[in-house]
Amino acid sequence: MRRIVRLSVFAVLVLLIASIAAPAFAAPSAWKFVDVTLQYDNRSLLLVGGELPEEILLPYEAELAVPAGSMLLWIGEVLGGPLADDPELKYEKRTEGGFDIYRFTLTQSRVAQVEVALSGVNSFDGVTYTSSLAWTAWQDLPEVRVAHRIPRGAQITQTAEGASMLAGDDQVSCYAKTASNVKAGDAIDLSFAYQAGAPGVGSATANSNTIAYVIVAGAAVVLIGLLIFALRRRPAFEDLTEDSESEEPMAKQAAPVAAKKKSAPEPQPAPSTGLKPKTVLIGVGALVAVAIVVAVSAGMGAKPSGGLLTKDFGAVSACQTTELALTPVAGVDLEAEGAAIVDAFVGQRGIGIVSLDAATGRMSVEFCTSDQTLETLAQIVSSTGLVNASPAAPPSVPATTTVQ
Repeated sequence: MRRIVRLSVFAVLVLLIASIAAPAFAAPSAWKFVDVTLQYDNRSLLLVGGELPEEILLPYEAELAVPAGSMLLWIGEVLGGPLADDPELKYEKRTEGGFDIYRFTLTQSRVAQVEVALSGVNSFDGVTYTSSLAWTAWQDLPEVRVAHRIPRGAQITQTAEGASMLAGDDQVSCYAKTASNVKAGDAIDLSFAYQAGAPGVGSATANSNTIAYVIVAGAAVVLIGLLIFALRRRPAFEDLTEDSESEEPMAKQAAPVAAKKKSAPEPQPAPSTGLKPKTVLIGVGALVAVAIVVAVSAGMGAKPSGGLLTKDFGAVSACQTTELALTPVAGVDLEAEGAAIVDAFVGQRGIGIVSLDAATGRMSVEFCTSDQTLETLAQIVSSTGLVNASPAAPPSVPATTTVQ
């Protein structure tokens, strides 16, 4: 009897200990969401992050996987604040099935991230960047997003099925695709090509303003220089005139009597090499006027015309016109951000006149079909991160009823 009681007590103690230690030593959890992001900065960097469900209690043991052989750069918890505050994690690593799998315990955050360096997924031929990222799930996952960070304004020249441009920041956008109910062994392919576009709208505007300021400042310097030069030459002219007039009576007294019968010529002031102030002011005024006109032209971007924002990008042959329907991202005012949206076409080939009607959310674009397609036009506008653009459906024609 005593033996049975002892065994029962021992079993209860074991169960209690196991229940207390379970959160820290549970089987690897299926993440609520896994994000796989590739970025190219002189080398290819792959960031694999996972987020646990809210109901999971910490501490909790989980794992993330990267392609086998990848060079580990950092692994840690993401707290959502400054990057320097994100703590690194201690981990155990194993390699199986083509993956390096990192196992760790989250204690402060439900979000973890692994950063590794890759090779062979990006290439550049001097004009076009090509990305060939194919991500394979190492376990069942409810949702996976595979993304590639590209420069803002970049033009997608070869698309990936199911991918779209997502809002980024002032420097980069994200070309991404999302898959749900991903099974272990499923591959998500994000192979595409792109060309880097012009700098952001802000830098283009800043360059134009800088040119304008330089022109106006140069005109001001010339104005000041000419005025100083004219004022310094003017007293010399007056002194010469006064000296000539004072010497005239002495010359008359010293002249011979016979010379008095001839009319003595009036003394003339010495020729002055200075500029008359009136001439200087007229010339400088013209120079300043030209500088202002050039400066205004240089700083001019999209301008309103008849209730529209319009800009001519100067394509030699804009052989087709299309309309795009714009859906603003939450918090974006089309009227306030219209110039930035129109200027997404800065540096793009084959673009003519672009007009944006902020009231209706429609954009008219003249373009050359040899350089652009409806899809690339929509991607260019969407890359601003301010709107999502798509080819606009033609206006519907109301049905007519025939009365007998």
